[in-house]
Amino acid sequence: MIDIPGAPAPLPARGVHPHNLFLQVWVELGLPGVILLGTTVFCAATILTRARLSRGVAACIGGALVVFFATFMVGGSLWEVWRLASLALAAMGAALAYALRLTLRE
Repeated sequence: MIDIPGAPAPLPARGVHPHNLFLQVWVELGLPGVILLGTTVFCAATILTRARLSRGVAACIGGALVVFFATFMVGGSLWEVWRLASLALAAMGAALAYALRLTLRE
């Protein structure tokens, strides 16, 4: 706790959340959360590398992953619902691109 002039009471020295998804997982969920996040990322990467994706679908997924990684490194929070919704929208977009590719191939 630190005293800040003008504050009604001492405030915590640590912020509400660290503005970094990976640090937030460590701070709020501890080692089990880090292991779960690592396992999830590993499994997702394994599935994506084994899938036979077209270049367009792979570019869609790769672009979304780069954007989410950059965002989560500087301003991410697990508890902001719109961030989780944007992940779902990107996944639906990639699934739509994959389905369109299969449909057009037939």
